[in-house]
Amino acid sequence: MEKQIVAAVAVEAATYAIDKPYEYSIPAALASKVVPGVRVRVDFGRGRRRCEAIVLELRELSGETKFKLKPIREVLDDAPVFDEKLIRLALWLREQCFCTFFDVARVMLPSGVWHKFDTLYIPSEHVSLEAAMAAVSDIPSGEEVCRIIFSSPNPVKKLELRKLYEAEVLEKILKKLLSADFVLEKEYFTKNVSDKTERLVRIDVSKEEISEYIKRKKPKPSAVEALNLLSDLGAVTSHELCYFTGISPSQLNTLKKNGIVHFEDIEVYRRPKPSELSVKQEVTLNDEQNKVFSEISAKLGKGPACALLYGVTGSGKTLVYFKLIEEVIAKGKKAILLVPEIALTPQLLSRVYAYFGNRTAIMHSALSVGERYDEWKRIKNGEVDVVVGTRSAIFSPLSDIGIIILDEEQEDTYKSSTNPRYHARDAAKFRCVSESALLVLGSATPSVESMYHAKVGKYSLHTLANRFNEKPLPRVIVSDLRKSLRAGSDSAIGKELYAELAKNIESGEQSILFLNRRGASKYMVCDECCEVPGCPNCSVPLVYHSKNMRLMCHHCGYSERAENECSVCGGKMRAVGFGTQRIEEELLRLFPGVGIVRMDTDTTSGKASHEKLLNKFRDEKIPILLGTQMITKGLDFENVTLVGVISADQAIFNESYRASENAFSLITQVVGRAGRGEKEGRAVIQTYSPKNFIIQTASSQNYDEFFSNELRLREIRDLPPFSDIFSLTFISESENKAFASCSKICRKLASALSGEYGDVTAKVLGPTPLGVVKVGGKFRYKLLVCAENNKRSRDLISRVMRDFLKDKENKEISIIPDINSTDF
Repeated sequence: MEKQIVAAVAVEAATYAIDKPYEYSIPAALASKVVPGVRVRVDFGRGRRRCEAIVLELRELSGETKFKLKPIREVLDDAPVFDEKLIRLALWLREQCFCTFFDVARVMLPSGVWHKFDTLYIPSEHVSLEAAMAAVSDIPSGEEVCRIIFSSPNPVKKLELRKLYEAEVLEKILKKLLSADFVLEKEYFTKNVSDKTERLVRIDVSKEEISEYIKRKKPKPSAVEALNLLSDLGAVTSHELCYFTGISPSQLNTLKKNGIVHFEDIEVYRRPKPSELSVKQEVTLNDEQNKVFSEISAKLGKGPACALLYGVTGSGKTLVYFKLIEEVIAKGKKAILLVPEIALTPQLLSRVYAYFGNRTAIMHSALSVGERYDEWKRIKNGEVDVVVGTRSAIFSPLSDIGIIILDEEQEDTYKSSTNPRYHARDAAKFRCVSESALLVLGSATPSVESMYHAKVGKYSLHTLANRFNEKPLPRVIVSDLRKSLRAGSDSAIGKELYAELAKNIESGEQSILFLNRRGASKYMVCDECCEVPGCPNCSVPLVYHSKNMRLMCHHCGYSERAENECSVCGGKMRAVGFGTQRIEEELLRLFPGVGIVRMDTDTTSGKASHEKLLNKFRDEKIPILLGTQMITKGLDFENVTLVGVISADQAIFNESYRASENAFSLITQVVGRAGRGEKEGRAVIQTYSPKNFIIQTASSQNYDEFFSNELRLREIRDLPPFSDIFSLTFISESENKAFASCSKICRKLASALSGEYGDVTAKVLGPTPLGVVKVGGKFRYKLLVCAENNKRSRDLISRVMRDFLKDKENKEISIIPDINSTDF
């Protein structure tokens, strides 16, 4: 008996509790189109809900089945959207992130690839409007719906009807009309983004025939010029032809009618390009860089490997990256270069375009939907050698990868905070193994985990100990703000920082000021009763924004007008603390007329806003750039000689186990923005705890001492890299339900670890509330499981989660899993 070939598919409608490959039969008419990686439409579940699916593999029917397999209804793609390597990556991430295959697919594919589905309703032939209306006259609005369907010249979309009528009533009307065969139902789908096309004008006759046509018809001079241009080039886009010759669209149509030309629609790409291009220069490395390049390049093409490039700020790591990418392309392979922030891409992209030309693609969230979709198509079509982008660029459909580079690999932005909660570094490792490629992790302050793996030999370690221009690191001044408090000053700009800013302004040099808090002040407080206005939806105080005189919640977006009087006692409200807006106001007061560029999420929401602000700072020689974390790394301005850290303590005192590491990295990175040109750099770190170990090691740029101390603390506390931390966060509108669910799962985990999963070594901690326990009106409690991230541990967490989600009592409670979260 001949074996039946079936398609194993991942179904969009499957929740995590039931997500698995489902088998469907392949109709003969679709046999050539159903291949791994294409999207299809299938009927799912007992209700035969029509939904989207992705073909994972073709396989022989696995044994006898109790029920007849449902057939695949239609194929949505002409070519696979995933190759087999990306399917394997998605399946791996599904297991790692405790999510469905479609959760991963939505991140891996640009939104322009997805479809919009709807249903059309058409009147049946030989059915009168009166008869249809009579059939649904007993249902409210039934007659109105009939009039719309029967009187419309085009099929009526269900989506449009839903805007006019309640869903329950509309379903009753449509069900009755369909069952009586008064109307026909037809499904259709369109892409979220259509391909962009341009009209190409192509000449259809010889030069002799053109001359004859001009003599006979005597067209206008603009048409003659267009014909001469076409005779030389053969084909030109209509836009360019009209622009350069002045011919009008109507004249072009006349030429077409006379058989002189014909039109073709050709696809064009929506390309994101930098506003300006750097001048290409040969990559010239100094002796130290060349040594590192030789060591790392020797690993290319010799199987999967990982190299950690540890180089002080300004040591020229980017030049080493470019040289490695050049080497990879020369070997016929391709490269991915990841950066942690969108703010870093403008400067970097300009240089990448200069070095590698149009075979460069960029992928990040600030692109328009059309630009991102077209860049994805260029990569998939093999038109790209180098992909530059932020976290999600790791999923680019690039084949023949030779190298993947993560710049500033320690950054938390490489870890997704939404489902699926993947880390780009882990996805990069998987891709490098699949492609036998080299992974390069670069940083001036490597993550504790990466440096540990380098020290124990899992990664190779390569060091750049000196700045590229052989200039010294910035001279650091630790400014003790306690002195200002004792003197009665509440200014955010201390005496030392003020003096250094004044020097820079006078000498025409530029300064960067860093504060990791937007808004004007931290909060408002009543002078009489100490009441602090809080968010009604979250357990946090509202942040004061002076520009619009409002109090805002940075967690849920709630906003209200800032009042001068206390709503409780009528006392006077006063702003306490400071944010970027407040610092900007104070700088304008201290230095009247001095230009300031402020970069935070309030000023960088527009398209290409990062690039515009940075270009303005550089080109107009604006004296001060003030910003949040987005200005701490990757920026290279030769006229910046001073960096100021407004409040180093904000980064240090945080509940996250990575707080010390993040604080050290932030301070070190931002200090490294100074003195990257010919002039000496200085940095002022303002703090209320000048003797703090992190302040001391960061100010002296002593990473080795910091790493040694931090590693000892991690080992004592059994934290990464010595153990992994699985977290389960329970969210509910009821605090009691969130806590009770967390406690229940805690007991189940303890029971499993003493029974079936007795071979798993793990500690269960919790339940405990999150630092901000209430967000958006919902309460959050967490449970931590400290264990090695292996198949058995993941199976335990997955089993507990699936049981929880299948229990109908937990319908109103959400559970969010994560591994080594950056939030605690």
